[in-house]
Amino acid sequence: MQRRFSLSEGLSVGSIPVSKRGASMREGGAILVVIDGCRGDAIRAAKTPNLNELTARGSHTFQALTVRPSTTLPVHFSIFSSLPPELHGVEDNEERPCPRPAVHTIVQRAREEGLRTCAFYNWEHLRELSPPGTLDHAVFMDNARDPDGDGRIAKAAGDYLTQARPRFAFVYLGCLDEIGHRRGFMSPAYLEGLGRADEALGILLDVLEQACLLQRYHFVVQSDHGGAGRDHRRDCPEVTTVPWIAAGPDILRGRRIRGPVSVLDTAPTLARMLGIPPHSSWKGRVVDEIFA
Repeated sequence: MQRRFSLSEGLSVGSIPVSKRGASMREGGAILVVIDGCRGDAIRAAKTPNLNELTARGSHTFQALTVRPSTTLPVHFSIFSSLPPELHGVEDNEERPCPRPAVHTIVQRAREEGLRTCAFYNWEHLRELSPPGTLDHAVFMDNARDPDGDGRIAKAAGDYLTQARPRFAFVYLGCLDEIGHRRGFMSPAYLEGLGRADEALGILLDVLEQACLLQRYHFVVQSDHGGAGRDHRRDCPEVTTVPWIAAGPDILRGRRIRGPVSVLDTAPTLARMLGIPPHSSWKGRVVDEIFA
């Protein structure tokens, strides 16, 4: 699905007054999209017009570092809590993880600041990312093996965003990782699956654009891990490096991020996008060089 959109129409990068940048981050929102199991080189090899457009309209690296073990639940806890697994305590994909009491997520920070939050996902274990009472709205669909599963997740997220206009949203697209495990990472089926994940991202962006809300939100689109063969257990760049893309009204356009980026940096950077302070326990840093 080819589409065109503008995240910063009419804004000249480098000439936005500081007061305007600050105001947009205080009043706007942030959307975190995680495409499970997406390799950076797969974006170059597959048909991904929406990811390509976000990359061109924002700042990116395809060499962000994930954590070890590079399995879905530990990495997501690291994304949300800005802590490595040895500190947050979640080191496998157990259905009932037991994070340590000191863990403090971006969802909790947003809620503490009075911001409306929501999450949409198609792997049920991710419900553990948000302690009870921290999400205003959550949708789980058991459809990660359905070819149209990610599209349904994206449509549900877009519909809620246009109605409730929350400040923070998490959208998880899990179908690609399922294909990687069944058919092989970088296989023709995997690249086709990434194309469908890209279409799902396009659905979300289209819904927001049609509601004239695209300018309201900053985006971070990333993966949790890559993959090699039919798993992501190896300690190799194909597994441990992931794409990390930021776009929005306050983000520099067409910028390849020069400095190192870690999945631990996602929560602090989202907090900056939301105009709220990071939590004192977080180990990551704001990716400052992406901001105009």
